[in-house]
Amino acid sequence: VFGPTTAYAVVAFHKALGVERTWAWEEADSRRMASFILPPLPERPDEPNRVEVDVGRQVLYLIEHGEVTVIIPVSTAGSYVYWSERQQAYVGAGTPHGDFTLTRHSVGWACDPVTGWCIYNPWNFTEHYAIHGYLSVPAYPASHGCVRVPTWEADYLEGHLYVGMPFHVWDEYVPATR
Repeated sequence: VFGPTTAYAVVAFHKALGVERTWAWEEADSRRMASFILPPLPERPDEPNRVEVDVGRQVLYLIEHGEVTVIIPVSTAGSYVYWSERQQAYVGAGTPHGDFTLTRHSVGWACDPVTGWCIYNPWNFTEHYAIHGYLSVPAYPASHGCVRVPTWEADYLEGHLYVGMPFHVWDEYVPATR
């Protein structure tokens, strides 16, 4: 049955390919699937288990034992200005880029008493930013800075992420040429 989980898988496939992000399986997608090759990812032999977030493509790669085991669609790094209740000022919506580790985790829904926003199964990679489940995960950058994933993907990640796991965020990886 082609339902929401399948539609999100299709959009993740389109994002990984760098083609138009649609929710429907197109005729060309069968040919694309047959010749699919992962885009280049950073080589980190000392980190066989890690998360790589490609902000440019809006996808998360879970790497276990040195292999990509899942590609999850994300919505992160919205490039807009919004009013922050917490800071009482206008701030830019952006996701910190760089090399992090997962530092804190909460199970279930966590709601901010100041903003009223609720996030699901958050895994913090900074004090204020986390990868978390959310009810709305559009095909484009829309978060204030966290890495949003569909709630069922947050459930899946429960058995795969751990505090101390390396977490990397970048726009587009370009391998060094020799």
